[in-house]
Amino acid sequence: MSAAAEPETLLHFVSPKNAVWSRANAEEAIPGTVTPLNWTVFGTVAEIVLRYGFYQIGALSARELAVPKDTRERCVGIFFGRSAIKVDFLCEMGRRMPGTSAEALAMQIVGSTPPGLPKGNVIRRYPFIAVRLPWQWLTLKRRLEAVQRASSLQWWRTVVQGAPILELQAAKAQMRVAYQHFLDAHIANNVAIVAGVQPAFNALVKLIDSAQRPDLRADLMAGYGSHAEAAMVREMWAISRGRRTLADFLDQYGFHGPHEGEISGTIWREDPAPVKRLIDGYRRLGDDADPSRLEAEKIRLRAAAEQQLLAALPRSRRFAAALILRAANYFVPMRGIGKMVFLRALDAMRAIARRIGQLLAQQGALDCADDVFYLTYDELIGELPRNVRQLVTERRALVERYSHVSLPRWWQGEARPVDASADHGGDDCGDKSLVQGIGASAGVVEGLVEVVTDPDFGEVPDDRILVAPITDPSWVPLMYLSKALVVDIGGELSHAAVVARELGIPCVVGTGHGSRILRSGDYCRVDGTTGRIEILRRADPTASVTGD
Repeated sequence: MSAAAEPETLLHFVSPKNAVWSRANAEEAIPGTVTPLNWTVFGTVAEIVLRYGFYQIGALSARELAVPKDTRERCVGIFFGRSAIKVDFLCEMGRRMPGTSAEALAMQIVGSTPPGLPKGNVIRRYPFIAVRLPWQWLTLKRRLEAVQRASSLQWWRTVVQGAPILELQAAKAQMRVAYQHFLDAHIANNVAIVAGVQPAFNALVKLIDSAQRPDLRADLMAGYGSHAEAAMVREMWAISRGRRTLADFLDQYGFHGPHEGEISGTIWREDPAPVKRLIDGYRRLGDDADPSRLEAEKIRLRAAAEQQLLAALPRSRRFAAALILRAANYFVPMRGIGKMVFLRALDAMRAIARRIGQLLAQQGALDCADDVFYLTYDELIGELPRNVRQLVTERRALVERYSHVSLPRWWQGEARPVDASADHGGDDCGDKSLVQGIGASAGVVEGLVEVVTDPDFGEVPDDRILVAPITDPSWVPLMYLSKALVVDIGGELSHAAVVARELGIPCVVGTGHGSRILRSGDYCRVDGTTGRIEILRRADPTASVTGD
């Protein structure tokens, strides 16, 4: 089979005419232009777990649980090599769930609700949710702990250390095991978000609004403590103060790194250069920047804000409000746990895939070891196609071609790519002295902008307003060195938003085009409450904005 006939089923789907798609959130997990191996691992699992999460809480029926054979009916898609989520699906789930809405769910997960989507709740699934959701609440923590034990740090270390000496059949068997770990962790993570994190966060937002205390919003949305990803900051701080070693850090967080959601990506255990550069930045900080102090202060502020919120409510509402605050404290920290675990499992698969590629290249089946990432998962663990070299060549060319196009933040019907150098994300950029997004972490700062598109970070100056198209957990240590964070995609529950609140830095997400309008060296004011970024002074007043 020629790759020319593959795009619709492999790296490009055909969309229903009226379907609305969003790159936000999907691209946080599956970044950039994906390889065939990554899509047939990550894309397939994403479809399974998104449906399974809503099924587990009763919003989706058993008939709707199965992954459709027709890709037009799927809720996770790929277009020109880029992953996307069907917003229609999210909105329908929001309509079926009590206590939330189509608009709230879409805004919190993908950061936008395109016009024309149906609104109003549908109550036919409420009885199923009433039965299933309480059980999920009771078992969520236990499930996350189970996948943490199964895909433990020790399991990950054992796999990545042993992969280079595996024989081919043993490597394929190990790949199947790692895939199951990845699937199980991904399921637990998504169920935690759908059943616990999102409902608790939504209830918290409603409580703050109903109490008419917007001044408490920032403190109540942070200060949960022990966030799985923010813990990296404390570890990196300890290295900078001589209390830990780089080897210790890599032994715990080496599965993170540039494009960590892409199985072909080179992560920190393989190349620790980005970590070394970040540690140098931490060494330049004063002792008063100790992240442990920040965490303790955030926890204190949250506790005080809770008391102020309860005092602002009538006595008759305080018990219910206290339950909501307790639920937020319990569920919201689960946001990063499952993701850390499934990224470990993905890195185990990365190490095994590299070994299989090496063996196949030694046998002459592939031209080079990296060709393995242009196989599908089924081809990797099964028999290679007879024309495997031709397939790899054509797929490489396809991925390369897709890497030079860009898609809008959201679209309806068929995706229409544009040249990346001219892309404005499908949004009206309006006044070029102002960028508008979603306020995700409160605070107002002014400073110089640093636009970072390459996640190996290079020589990123400290104390800048960090502007990026997208972030993942490997960006967390860099966030701590920044004044503020501006990200093209995301909502209030996106990765960047959650971590920025815990780190106490102003954050604006969902700008759609911020990384193309803003330039390194611009002097800006960022308002993490209103989502407004004002360009006060251009780095080069004679230059034109990209795409003008």
